[in-house]
This record gives sequence, structure tokens and C-alpha cells, in this order.
Amino acid sequence: MPNTSDAKENDSLNNLIPQYPTEKISSVPNIRYYTSQISDYGKAGQPEKAQEIFDQMPKEGVKPNEFH
Repeated sequence: MPNTSDAKENDSLNNLIPQYPTEKISSVPNIRYYTSQISDYGKAGQPEKAQEIFDQMPKEGVKPNEFH
């Protein structure tokens, strides 16, 4: 049975982390944007969401940098 406090925390986190808009805008996310998003989701215990963001990078023309 899922912990309701975890669900509330995840909802709160999703409200804090900006979502990339689906409409075209003049400002395009860069490697820093994606790195920040991936890091934030990883620290928040949401590796699946971090992987989604990582997988979105090449689709947006952003090449991942090396992991050290």
C-alpha cells in the first residue's frame, strides 16, 4: 500500500520543478537545464522521471555530457 505522505511529497516536488512547456518558445533548454532537472529528480528519489528527462535530451537536440 503506497504511503500517502510520499504521494503528497511527490506532488509538491512536481510543483517546485519547472516543467518544460510543450509549445515552441524562443528559449530552448540546454545541457545545464537538463542536468539540473535530472539531478533534482534523482535527489528526490524519482529515477524514472530522471531517465525520462535524460531520454528527452537527444529529441531536443541536446547531447548529454560525460558522467564522472
